[in-house]
Amino acid sequence: STGGRRPALADESGGITPFDLVLTAPILLFLSILFFQFALLLKDQMVVHHAAISAARSARVHLCPPIPSGSREVVERLLGRWPCSDDREKARLAATYALIAVSPTSYDVGCDGGCDVPEGLDRRLAEATATTRASRGWTRQIRYAFDRDNVEVHVEPLLLYLAEGLVSGQIPIPPYRAEVRFRDTLLPFMAPIFGKGRHRDGRPFTILSAEATIL
Repeated sequence: STGGRRPALADESGGITPFDLVLTAPILLFLSILFFQFALLLKDQMVVHHAAISAARSARVHLCPPIPSGSREVVERLLGRWPCSDDREKARLAATYALIAVSPTSYDVGCDGGCDVPEGLDRRLAEATATTRASRGWTRQIRYAFDRDNVEVHVEPLLLYLAEGLVSGQIPIPPYRAEVRFRDTLLPFMAPIFGKGRHRDGRPFTILSAEATIL
C-alpha cells in the first residue's frame, strides 16, 4: 500500500532539466564547431595540394633545366630564344590563383606582407562565375591570397634524378617539386587546438602545407 501517496515518477524519470541543458549546451556547441572546423581543414587541404600541383606544373614549363641538353640549347638560351624564362614568380602565381578559393570572404583584410594583385582580377572572376553581386567577396579573397605573408611557394628541380641520367650518358629534364604553405584562418575558439599563430589583427590561423612533383 502506498498510503495514498503518488509515486515520485518525475524524480525517477531521468529527464533533462534546465540545469542539465545549461551544462551540456556549451559542450555540444564546441563539439559542433570542432567537427565543422575539421571538415573545413580537410577541404582546404585538398585545395592546397592542388595549388602545389599547379606550382610544380608551372615550374616544369617555365623554369630552364639546370644543365642544357646540348650546344643548340646553349646558343638558344644565350639568344633568348629558348622557351623557358626561369621566372619563379609564375609558379607562385599559379599556386596563388588556386588558393583564392579557400581564402576568407567574411572580412576586409590588409596586406601585411604586401600585395601585387593583377588589376581587374576580382571583376573578371565575378563575371566568369556569374557572381557579380558577390564581387566584394572576391576582392577580399584575392587580397588575402596575394598577401605574401599568407602564401609561401618554393620550387626546385630534383637534381638526384638529373645525376642518375648523367650516369647513363643522357641529360634529361629533371622533375620539379613544389612546396606550398598556406595560412588558413580558423573559426572562433579553435586556436587552442589547431592554431599556429595569429595575424596582426589577432585572428588565429593554422598552416596547411603540401608538396607535389611533376615529371
